[in-house]
Amino acid sequence: MLLIMGIRVYLLLLLCCSPLVSGLAHAGAYLELRGQGLVILTGSFRSETTKFDASGRVIPLGEYKRFDLTKNLEYGLTPNLTGLLSTGVTKASLQEYDVPVDINGHITNANVSSTYSGRSVTEIGARYKLAGGQDWALSAQGTALLPMPACSCNDAVSSDTHFQTDMRLIFGKNFQFGQYYPLYTEIAAGQRLRSGSSTETHVDVTLAWHPRINWMLMGQTFSTFAPATSQALAQTSHKGQISVVYDLSTRIALQFGLMSSIYGENVYKERGLIFALWLRF
Repeated sequence: MLLIMGIRVYLLLLLCCSPLVSGLAHAGAYLELRGQGLVILTGSFRSETTKFDASGRVIPLGEYKRFDLTKNLEYGLTPNLTGLLSTGVTKASLQEYDVPVDINGHITNANVSSTYSGRSVTEIGARYKLAGGQDWALSAQGTALLPMPACSCNDAVSSDTHFQTDMRLIFGKNFQFGQYYPLYTEIAAGQRLRSGSSTETHVDVTLAWHPRINWMLMGQTFSTFAPATSQALAQTSHKGQISVVYDLSTRIALQFGLMSSIYGENVYKERGLIFALWLRF
């Protein structure tokens, strides 16, 4: 029970006007038992002063701050199907400088200010078990992302104002080293389609280890690749996250973690904190 509880992952994501926003996108390959479920209440805070340009170089941004509070629900509908729902609120502010803007390439520090406070993306979907055994699982997941309210603010503070669909395959496997040292690995890959035909490819990897029966250490990477469109530049993002999860009981757990951008192109260089409360019912 403690191991299955430990492998349910929610960041982020995150996290983000960046590709990590969707928590459901990073849920585990295993399904909830029929009639049982899991609620994860997550808070994340990010503060950034730099971004990656088209060549991956780090350049000044100005100041960007964002706080997200989300509720992620998973519920076992049948032995092979788990329902998913994610809702939340966002508060973000941006004070950006265009770098550079004049014909000589000089930084002019033209201010771009924007703020947003309100509902974040709502995500509804399901995860279906394709195959599996006692120590591994292969699942397919599909979700619909209902957009944030439209506003005149910068995309960085209200980034997901279009309807989206997300489809991915998730493979997870458990390894046992002794009686109290289980290890869990997972890889998830898929695509997200936005209205307007723009697409993103996502590849996420998770490694979780229980050094003690009620402690879990977790490392994750999140990679996103988005081609250029008529309205947006091509984007590449690689992010890492480490966190600790402590099981207060078989039904309640606490999580604390740190996340940071590793490399990117035309995206913000992100750093932040996450904290979460897991409730199993």
